[in-house]
Amino acid sequence: MEAKLDDILTSIRQLDRKLDSVDNTVKGIQEDLRSFKFDVAQHDDKIRVLEEQMGQLRCSNNILQQQQRSLTLRLFNANLGPESDDIKGRVYECLKPVLAAAKAAKDRTSLPQVASVIEACFRPPSSDPNVSPPIIIKVPNKSIKIALLKHKKHLPQPMVGPGPLPRPKLLLVEDLTPDTHRLFNTMVKSKKVGKVWTIEGQIKFTLPNETRIRTVASVYDKLEDIIKP
Repeated sequence: MEAKLDDILTSIRQLDRKLDSVDNTVKGIQEDLRSFKFDVAQHDDKIRVLEEQMGQLRCSNNILQQQQRSLTLRLFNANLGPESDDIKGRVYECLKPVLAAAKAAKDRTSLPQVASVIEACFRPPSSDPNVSPPIIIKVPNKSIKIALLKHKKHLPQPMVGPGPLPRPKLLLVEDLTPDTHRLFNTMVKSKKVGKVWTIEGQIKFTLPNETRIRTVASVYDKLEDIIKP
């Protein structure tokens, strides 16, 4: 009888040692898990910091690109006939009424000649043969750019002809970066936004039934965040 009790006690002691071993293993696993969670949290923090830095770099790069376009404009829907070396002269003829309006408003002292208005201009190639890309116009200084944009409503517009569809109107706008242009188009099409325009590459806007002018801080922000009160 005593021998059986000794065997039982021995088995219990062995079981206790195994339980202690299992308990130590579990504690080790828990410690490893806590360490792993800590490492994951650190990596998450690093990822958030990197994402913020990437966002800042994207904004800085977009601002730099926009600054490089500070003296360029885009002329849309200009049907100037076959392309030739005289594209600068034909663009100047389109801009003449605008320059005359600037002179009449005393924003210009005289009607400037071609070289004083257009430093260079060209129409970039299009991947779609059915789409006519805008003409890129490089002006020599900001005063010319401001005068052209201020009086652009005086651009000559096509006469209504006998065709089934009217020709699109001439449009003169700032030369925006692709990312700025993308957000600008989104805001123009949104019913949640009132008026939208740009000044020196910055998007300005109002909300419907409001007169307060707002400025977009980052073209990478979501529209919902941009229009928050």
